[in-house]
Amino acid sequence: MIRHDYERQWNLATLAKRFHLTPWQLRRTFEREFGVSIRAYQQTVRVRVALERVRSEKLDATALEVGYKGKKNFYRAFKQVTGLTPAAYRQLSDERAFHVVQTLGATPPRKQIAADSAARR
Repeated sequence: MIRHDYERQWNLATLAKRFHLTPWQLRRTFEREFGVSIRAYQQTVRVRVALERVRSEKLDATALEVGYKGKKNFYRAFKQVTGLTPAAYRQLSDERAFHVVQTLGATPPRKQIAADSAARR
C-alpha cells in the first residue's frame, strides 16, 4: 500500500485498522519484517520515485508530487536517504546518477537504511 500510494500521508492507526491489527502490533511486525519504521520506509519510497524526476523537473513540483508539503522537508529526506542534496544529485554525471538510482532501487529498504545508519556511525 505504501509503495503504491506513496504520496498519501499514512498514519499508523489507519494502516493498523486496514490490516485488523493494533497500531502497536503493526509497528512491531513492520519493523521486524522491513527493519525500519513505516515512516522511514515511506520516506525511502518517496525519494526513490523523486530520483526519476529531480534531474529534469522543478524541485518544488517534484516535492509536491511525491507527497511532501514543502521543499524543505523534501530536501531533508532526500539527503537522508541518498547522502546528497537534490542540487548535488543534479550535478552528477549520468553514469553516477544511474548508480545512485540502482543502489537505492536494488537494495531492500531494510538493508539500505541499516547500511546508511552504519556508515554514519
